[in-house]
Parts: sequence; C-alpha cells; structure tokens
Amino acid sequence: MTECKQELLSLLLKAWEKEPELELMRLVEHIAASAGHLGSTSNLKDEVLFYQLEQNSGGCSPRLGGVHNEYIPDFRSALMKARGCKA
Repeated sequence: MTECKQELLSLLLKAWEKEPELELMRLVEHIAASAGHLGSTSNLKDEVLFYQLEQNSGGCSPRLGGVHNEYIPDFRSALMKARGCKA
C-alpha cells in the first residue's frame, strides 16, 4: 500500500473515532458533503477526501507556505499593492 493511501486511511480513522456512531459510508458522505461534493460518492476522488480530512483535522495552514512572505491579510492593502500604490 502506498504511503499516501496509508495517510488517507489514518486520517479517515481519526475522523471516524470522532463520530463512531456513523457507518463508514455515512461518514464518507458527510465528509464529501462538507467538501461541497454533489452526487454519488462513487465519483468522489481520493484527493477530495484527503484534502477535506486534512482541513478538518487542522493539519493545513490557511496560508500557502510558498507565498508566506507575500501574504497580506487586509484586502484593501492587497488591492492597493496590486495597483502599485502605497497602502
């Protein structure tokens, strides 16, 4: 089994431990719905589950790591910088 699938199963197990009353497929449907997935879970990609489980576990930073030095929390300041003006 690949490392990615092992990590996905680990995250899924942690989510299932938080809601043990749910059946596995109900848990997957719940995760898919929280990710905004519409339709059947048979069309659900592993990446969607992985991303949503990471978000729910708090493992991801809201900022992108590579652009941390360019991060501007204020929309107005970001807009002014993009226009070449000083904020």
